[in-house]
Amino acid sequence: MDESALNDALADVLGEPPEDTRLERLAGDGSDRRYWRLFATHGGAQTSFVVMDLVGVKNVIASEEVTLYHDESGELPFLNIQRYLAGLGLPVPKVVYDGLRRGFLLLEDLGDDLLLFVVQRDPSRTDELYEAAVDLLADLHTKTAAAGPGECVAYRQGFEFDLLRWELRHFSDYGIEKTRAGERQIAPDDLAVIEAGYEIIARRLADRPRVFTHRDYHARNLHVTERGLVMIDFQDALLGPAVYDLASLLRDSYIDLGAERVARLAARYRERASAGGLALPDDAAFQRDFDYQCLQRNLKAAGRFGYFDIIKGNPNFLKDIPRTLGYVRANLAKYDELRPLQGALAKYVPELA
Repeated sequence: MDESALNDALADVLGEPPEDTRLERLAGDGSDRRYWRLFATHGGAQTSFVVMDLVGVKNVIASEEVTLYHDESGELPFLNIQRYLAGLGLPVPKVVYDGLRRGFLLLEDLGDDLLLFVVQRDPSRTDELYEAAVDLLADLHTKTAAAGPGECVAYRQGFEFDLLRWELRHFSDYGIEKTRAGERQIAPDDLAVIEAGYEIIARRLADRPRVFTHRDYHARNLHVTERGLVMIDFQDALLGPAVYDLASLLRDSYIDLGAERVARLAARYRERASAGGLALPDDAAFQRDFDYQCLQRNLKAAGRFGYFDIIKGNPNFLKDIPRTLGYVRANLAKYDELRPLQGALAKYVPELA
């Protein structure tokens, strides 16, 4: 981190050089992106910003995962998408200073009150805050649908069949074949059944109408602030089924909301999104889409957590795998066409039986 460049930025933002500065590393989310909190003393008062450290970050959507689109403009996807969403009046962090040429951005400091942390501290606020999150999600989908793509790079990539299947295969790779217990091969007959099941899920989701999709809309990426909920980590946004973000929020690997609350919140989303002009299928089709999307998202997440552990040496997400697999087991059991997939996976992951 170039502290002289940060001091230059602060002098520009504050109108004169700060009297004192201090940097604190912020906890990561499993990606290679690095964030710092920058404290600056000015006029005897202390203010703070968040520094997005861009050294080594590539200008691609989903830079750490598979991507089908590479931006040739040189513009950082975060800046492009932040500008698009802010222009629609949607709550995202303010960009205080663009230091891209020197490897960083200064962002509004939203504090430490992630949605997850707030409801863990005070469960009585769960309904209130999740209703707000569902309402914001419906607004995100309806406002972006009404506005159209403009210059937003998120519209240049979508959840095609291949991308959905790649994410599912991540579970085979790092939930079965490469784990802390060692390496093993899936038997050819079982692999054929698993691949057929993945295809059923990915085909249905790839055929759904698409909306602007945050891609990681969950309790660790929503800040509770004085101005309401604010979205972060949207730089990998793309086009996907409306249920993708809903599945991310309501079947979150980090918190179990319970079946009754999930059903109530999903119905709330449908009502608000439909009222905002979004075309959604009938109740039965919507429920199946939602369950399939939860399966796809949760299998991918469980594999991703294994990847973080085995490949990146980060075991912090292993504790969330049992909860995630519980969601998978429940949804696999709902549909006859997915029973073979459940049986084949359960041979290697008994928690799915």
